[in-house]
Amino acid sequence: FANIGEMFSFEGGVGAWYEATKEEFIAAGAKSPGFMDIIFSNPPYVDAEDMAQLPDEYINEPELGLTGGNDGLDLVAIILAEAANHLTDNGLLIVEVGNSFAALERCYPQVSFLWPEFESGGFGIFILDAPTLRIHQQMFIQAAILMVAFVAGLLVYDYIQKKKAEKAALLIPTGAPV
Repeated sequence: FANIGEMFSFEGGVGAWYEATKEEFIAAGAKSPGFMDIIFSNPPYVDAEDMAQLPDEYINEPELGLTGGNDGLDLVAIILAEAANHLTDNGLLIVEVGNSFAALERCYPQVSFLWPEFESGGFGIFILDAPTLRIHQQMFIQAAILMVAFVAGLLVYDYIQKKKAEKAALLIPTGAPV
C-alpha cells in the first residue's frame, strides 16, 4: 500500500483511506507497469441460471451489477487476462466469483486456484499470485478474446432481430390481425 501512496504522493499513510480516480490509476500504471501489490475485485458474476432464480431481495438491484453472462465469467475473464500487467512480482489477485467457481474451474482446469475457507462460511473467492497469472496469461487473454467476440456476436444478433421486428411491424396494415 505504501507503493500506491508513493505513486500518488499520498501522505495519508498505510491504513488510511484513499480513493484514486481512474485517470490517476492509468497514469500511474503507464509510469510503472506492475505497481499494485493486491487487486481485490467483486465483479458481477451471477450466471444466467442463477439470474433467473434470484430471490426477491435482489429484484431492485441493477442487473448490470449482478449478471456476469451465461457462465458468470464475462468480466472475470478480462480481469484474469489483465491482472498480471498490473501486479508487482509478489502481487496477489483476489476475486469473488460466488457460484461461478465451478464454471471457472471447468474453464481453467490447469490453473491452481487457491480457494480459502472462511470461519463464518462463504465460498467462491479465489486467490492467484502474479507468477501464476503470468504463466497462464496467454491462455487468459485468448479466453477473454473469445468471450468478448461471443458477447459481441450476441449483441449483433439481438440488434438484427430487433430491426427485423421493427420492419415487420411497419409492414402490418392497421387493423390487420397479428
